[in-house]
Amino acid sequence: MMESDVASPSRPSQPALGQATSPAPRAARTVAAAVRLAAGTVAPPSRATLASLADVDIRPAIRHDPWHRKLGRRLVTMPAQLLLTVLWWGLAPLALLILLVGDLRAGRPLSRCRFYLWFGAVLFGQAWGLCLLFAAWVGSGFGWNYRANNRWSLAAERLWARWNADVMARLFGISYEVEGSELLRDGPTILLSRHASTADTILPIGLITSTHGVRLRIILKAELLWAPIVDAIGHRMPFAFIKRGSADPRRELAACAAITTHLHPQESILIFPEGTRFTAARREALIRRLRDKHPAAAAEAEALTHVLPLRHAGTLALMQARPDADLVFCAHTGYEGSAAFPDFANGGMVGVTVKVKFWRVAAASVPTDPAARVAFLDREWRKVNAFVAAKQAPRHGAGAGN
Repeated sequence: MMESDVASPSRPSQPALGQATSPAPRAARTVAAAVRLAAGTVAPPSRATLASLADVDIRPAIRHDPWHRKLGRRLVTMPAQLLLTVLWWGLAPLALLILLVGDLRAGRPLSRCRFYLWFGAVLFGQAWGLCLLFAAWVGSGFGWNYRANNRWSLAAERLWARWNADVMARLFGISYEVEGSELLRDGPTILLSRHASTADTILPIGLITSTHGVRLRIILKAELLWAPIVDAIGHRMPFAFIKRGSADPRRELAACAAITTHLHPQESILIFPEGTRFTAARREALIRRLRDKHPAAAAEAEALTHVLPLRHAGTLALMQARPDADLVFCAHTGYEGSAAFPDFANGGMVGVTVKVKFWRVAAASVPTDPAARVAFLDREWRKVNAFVAAKQAPRHGAGAGN
């Protein structure tokens, strides 16, 4: 088997994990600034490159729910979203006064006040994000002009994701260190990202789409269709919403493969291959379940101290559908303090540094034998675990779960 870090001869050589891809990362206060620091010599995507994305006919890869199911869901979620936003901000003066007193008495760094403002900002962001998407839909002739719909929907997604990431950074005093995000260019690629928190689902869009102009086709759990903004953008972009524990796993894998249609060189397919967010409790429960029936898998899970083992099926389906796509791995740490709402509200994200590293493996370096592919993916995933273990800051004080 070829070494996983050997590049395809048809593409520029990609550095190995641990080899410098750009200047050493320095902390920055916004996602975009972090990328500029880490990849300061990389030119921004040209207008021609961005315009070519609008020409891709992504309609065959877009989810099409039955109209009655989609309408029924949105008649519940969108009014609820609006009502919650109005109530949240209407109660803000009183709530913030109460939370301020509590923070001062407990000696917290205004962590609950910050959390209240952040959650309100998320609700407000969903509201104006939905308005932008609605305007894009109307402006594109109710979706008939797919080029205009592509261009404006992508612009709305980029603006929304970047705004969310930067609001979170400023409210909590988060800084970013990013290495290798430019490796998503010149694809197509399949991006495998660690999943530690709901907050880290926005990270790739903020890092990659907003800064490098790479459109992400994303695989998410079906439950997220009940988040109005995800529901709306997920029916305008090639997203796959997977039912975990489905009685028909082949149908779910087919949905993953379907979003690879007409994949553009300036696109990447994002999958969170752990299948759910990492927590120590989930890791221990998984090891217990595997120990009796699958001792080898249990041993692999025990060796991974900071991530869950890969669920291979979805990634393998993508690799089979697009054997020409390079693989990019995303390891990150810093979002652990937002994995649970009590930790988040008690200051788990205040003043943290989010550290992110990408590395790319050429498609030509990936084995073709199914068993060898599984072993290869496991080896790369151990590198993700090693990065997190080496870079994760110890949690203490408010963020440790007070």
